[in-house]
Order: sequence, then structure tokens, then C-alpha cells
Amino acid sequence: MRLTQPPPEPTAGGSSSVATRPKSPQSLAWKASLTAHFLLLRALYQGRIGEDNKVKLVLKSLYNLIDDSTDKGYLDAMRESGGIVEVRTPSGPPQSLYVQSTPINVLYTLTYLTTIVSRREFLGSSATCRTLVHSRAMREWEDVARADDFWDSGFSQVHGLAEALRMRKVMATLKAEGMMEEALAHIIRSSFAEADKVLTDTVRHLRRCNLFNSHLPQLSLLYAQFTHVLGLSDSAVRYYRAAQSMITPGSELRLVVDVGLLSASGGLEGLRDSHERSQYVNMLADACRSGNNALLSAVGSFLSSLTETERVISKRFLSNAYELARKGNLNVLHCLIFAFTTGAHVYGDSERQLKQLESGRSIAQMLGGMDRADNVGQTILGLWYAVKLRGE
Repeated sequence: MRLTQPPPEPTAGGSSSVATRPKSPQSLAWKASLTAHFLLLRALYQGRIGEDNKVKLVLKSLYNLIDDSTDKGYLDAMRESGGIVEVRTPSGPPQSLYVQSTPINVLYTLTYLTTIVSRREFLGSSATCRTLVHSRAMREWEDVARADDFWDSGFSQVHGLAEALRMRKVMATLKAEGMMEEALAHIIRSSFAEADKVLTDTVRHLRRCNLFNSHLPQLSLLYAQFTHVLGLSDSAVRYYRAAQSMITPGSELRLVVDVGLLSASGGLEGLRDSHERSQYVNMLADACRSGNNALLSAVGSFLSSLTETERVISKRFLSNAYELARKGNLNVLHCLIFAFTTGAHVYGDSERQLKQLESGRSIAQMLGGMDRADNVGQTILGLWYAVKLRGE
């Protein structure tokens, strides 16, 4: 966005100078803040539609912008004032408009959370997995008192106690979101002890900050996924149904819950022998593909491949799901598609089949296996590939 500049000042001879007045630190901070918000939204959108390469470029620009603005001191005044920016009128009598922007420490935390949500990178060791690294950074730095944060050094001139408490609640909410993302990463990586600890810490944090009721649907879904991965199907079904009762039908989160419940209850087994269940799965698949969410679109294509009786069409749905998973860096779905392909659509010579199995096993191993002596990553998919490779 372009900020309106004041008219040029007269020179010593009384005429206007051709050069414009140098930008003030306030205007540079305001422009940096606006640009950062634009890049945050763009990263979320590109991540949503499955353009992972573009997400990486946007996030690189965002981090460079924040680092450069911080090094040059543009954001110091905004940090101390709690995000208040003075915008001066370009003409007429000198007047100022005070605008409440996002406080800088909230902006930093939003950047961490956006990095996690827009990519959801689960590969690598615990020290390099980006979701774990950024979520840990959010937890470690959120409670650190900085001398120049307005709620740690007193209040700014335009903020009272109510505004400070409201913004502290915003920070507590962002921290809770980061903790739930960290728990999800541990669940996917089969780090069950770590997942249990983070989930317990999340519940404690939500209760302490009076956020439990507002986050109960997401929390129920997380516990459903946790028990589902552990093989506790009855418990998983109860958690899925609890989440189902609190989420609006037709929403994207409800679709995630519906698919999870169907899987935990055994509804995806023997689909071609049950016309009623096949119709229901096709309805879910169509709903998943109806929006621009790349993850749900890939899940929808995968579900359609399960019910399609024509082998060629089924492969087409599977190929579409694979391409969306590859392009969007959806590691778990990518690995699952490899497993299904080697189990239901075996084609090509033995060398090609072996390469598919080895590729799938490598992805499964990178989902937590680098931290374990046995090199086993995602337990269920890793076991599948190990058995298939042994059979080959």
C-alpha cells in the first residue's frame, strides 16, 4: 500500500522543493506493519490452496521484512506503544490520527503460527521439524517479559487495563493454537509420550486462561486423532462424536471430523459391498472437493478412489490426490497414498513397485524415525511398508 505523503516543503527561496520529505520512522513502521499483514494473509491463502513453494517464498519475504525493520529500529516505537501508530494529515492544519495496529510482539507470534499452519511440515528430526521448532519458540518466548513491551513496563498513554488484559488474552489464545499444532505434530510422528504431555499442558493452559470452552471442539478432535492412532477405536469414536456435536455441519472442520469418525468406526472397510455406505462416502468426497482447500480436495479424491469400481477412474482419482499431496507438501497423505497404491493398485514391473515401497517407507521414517534407535517413524504406515518390502 502507498501512504499519502505531505506536500514538499518550500526551499529557502520560497519555491517548493522537487524532493519529497524523508519518510518518518512512524510512516516506515506503519508501512512495514501493513506489508507484514498482507504477507501473513498471502501465506495462509497459498498454504490453503496447496502452493507450498509459493508459501516458502512468501514466508522468506515476511521474515526478511520483519528482521530488516527490527534492525533499523522502525518497530521500536510501535512495540512500546502497543501498536499505536500516529498518522498525520497530508495537508491543512497539522492533525494526527492514532490507529491501533497489531502490537509487535503479537505480530511476531502470528508470524510463528502462520509459518506452522501454512505449511504443517512434519518431516525431520525433533530439532529440525519446522512445526515443532516454531511451536516451541512460541511457548518459550510468550511468557518472557521484555522491558519495552507496553504491558510489562506499564501502559501506554492511550491504553488502559481493559485493553492490556484483552491483548494478553490474544497472546494466550495464540499460544494455545501453537500448542495444539505441536500436539498434532507429535501424534502424526508417533511421539505418543510427547503428545500426551503437550495435550495435558494444553488443557491446563486453556483452563487457566478461561479458553477451554471456546477451544473444546478442536481439543476433542485432537484427542480423537490421538486415540485413533493408538488403536483405541471405541474411545476415538466417542471423541469424534463429541467434536461432531459442537461443530457446525458443512464446515471444513466438520468434514475432518466426519471422515475421521467414518474411519475409526470401520466405515471405510468393504465399501463396494455396501451401497449405502458408498453413497455416504461419495457425498463426503464431493463436499471435500467443493472448496479450494487443497488438503480436503486431496482427501476427497482419495475417498472417491475407494468407492469407484472402474479401475481406470479409480487410478485417476488417486493420481489427482497424489499430485495435490505432492504439490502441497502434505506428507502424511502422500505416504498414505503410496501405501494404498501398493496395496490396491499394484502395476508396473517389480522394480517400479519396489521403488514405490521404498519411497513410502522413507517418508514414514522421516515422520519421527530420525529420533529413535529403531528408525521407525510413523508407526502404522512404517509397519505397512516394512511388511510389504519383506514380502517383496
